[in-house]
Amino acid sequence: MGSQIIQRKAGESCGKLMCQWRQLRQREPGLFSQILVWQQPSAFVDAVLFSWMQRLESQEHQQLIRLVDAFSGGWSSTGEEVSFLCQQLQASVAPGCTAVSQITDTGLAAPAKEAACQEKEKLRELLRLKARQQGVPARYKTGLREMLGVAYSMHRKMVEENQANQTVLREFRQCGWAAWRPQAGRLVQSSLQEWAKPFPESSAKIRACCRAERLSWLDEAGKPQLGQHWSSARLQPSNGCEQPELPKALQPAEMEVSYDRPGEAVELELDQSWLNEAEDRTVQALMLHPSERSAEQQYLAELALLPSQAPPAQAKEAPGPKPDRPERVKAWRASLGKKKLADRLMQIVPLASQGIKAKAGGKQKKKKNKKKTFKASHSNYLY
Repeated sequence: MGSQIIQRKAGESCGKLMCQWRQLRQREPGLFSQILVWQQPSAFVDAVLFSWMQRLESQEHQQLIRLVDAFSGGWSSTGEEVSFLCQQLQASVAPGCTAVSQITDTGLAAPAKEAACQEKEKLRELLRLKARQQGVPARYKTGLREMLGVAYSMHRKMVEENQANQTVLREFRQCGWAAWRPQAGRLVQSSLQEWAKPFPESSAKIRACCRAERLSWLDEAGKPQLGQHWSSARLQPSNGCEQPELPKALQPAEMEVSYDRPGEAVELELDQSWLNEAEDRTVQALMLHPSERSAEQQYLAELALLPSQAPPAQAKEAPGPKPDRPERVKAWRASLGKKKLADRLMQIVPLASQGIKAKAGGKQKKKKNKKKTFKASHSNYLY
């Protein structure tokens, strides 16, 4: 990482790294069946994580074309080397052209965000019900499980969209990619092949001047004419051209949830007679696999798995040991300060009234709570 080399070997202990994520995977492995969670000190994908993604994709596809935005991790020396070794071709999305040439933004981002908003609204409703059950105000406190659930809903929506409408291939063509295909040692137009006819090339998002002469840079042998200038002519868009209809939606396959050893699963039969009827229904719903739950049971299970909305109990501070008598006396004396004569004289405040005279024919009576006076040089002072 940076200038520091960090090496980890398989089988060695990783300490407490991602401890909460590992505990969640142990409790609910089904949440991680189709999602990978990676962690690194940076706040974005770097060259290390990107190389892991490249190797993982090479196990699924021998050859592939990848669209990469202009971020440093995708175009580092490590990323380019792994792409060459794994037979992967990277196409760069030009700066400022993401909205018209990146298939994630044009075809998958909107339905994924919509699914995330629906899942978060569902979580908010469940959290309000959880708080009502506990008799406390809703604090909307969530954890890793809820965050992963939102990500899983986005992934499921994108998978369904791609299975129903072949979104990846359709947007790949509409963004202007896959215009050529190699055949017999030369490049031919993809629109002339059967697989590409249901998917029209380009869309109204890309201006006609940007699409002009894009199919005119091959020679007679079907080879690219590199380094030659194109003519300044521009093709005018044809009016009234009909685009071929998309194929019928494919039947979406069910999401698979696999476990390591399903044959060794333990079935528990618990007679929890101390629970009331509502609690017993919740326990029965939690004991079922998500694929076997009804809509009501899934609702009860999700409500029970939410974190508590009650405020955390504040621990009372333990009273400290009382100081001994000598320590208290020492502190009391320190608070009094110095009581020398010079310090007392500094605290003397002269009275504004005249001197006090004794009554004739008798001694002056002492009054209760009379302030003590100190006679000095024919004047009375109060201290």
